[in-house]
Amino acid sequence: MGMRDLSHVRLTDSVINLTGKQISMYDELNGTIFNFPPSAEAIPIIPYNGKNPKVVYHYVVDEDAVEQLKELDRTLYDIAVVDKVGVGRNGIEISTLKWAFDPKIPVKLYRGVKNAVSCHL
Repeated sequence: MGMRDLSHVRLTDSVINLTGKQISMYDELNGTIFNFPPSAEAIPIIPYNGKNPKVVYHYVVDEDAVEQLKELDRTLYDIAVVDKVGVGRNGIEISTLKWAFDPKIPVKLYRGVKNAVSCHL
């Protein structure tokens, strides 16, 4: 089994869920399901743009919020939207995310081994 081609995928270590309802996602590395409860955090006006951040995260918002961010000329590099929801293992609803900057590109959870933090940042 070779490495999967992830060149057309945006990888994220964690998401900050601003959709108002819980999001569950598979870890692409090992299939673990992570749950992200709704957060009341605000989207920063300026996206974190550091080189080699320890943790890469995306704010998950709805399409209306994406439109508002565009009107504010805020870059969408760290913004994702729920693309679809399907039923995964044990009947758990699993969300698939797409990148707000380029909606053709999926955002995949890839916590990897470098990162043993819990999903509550």
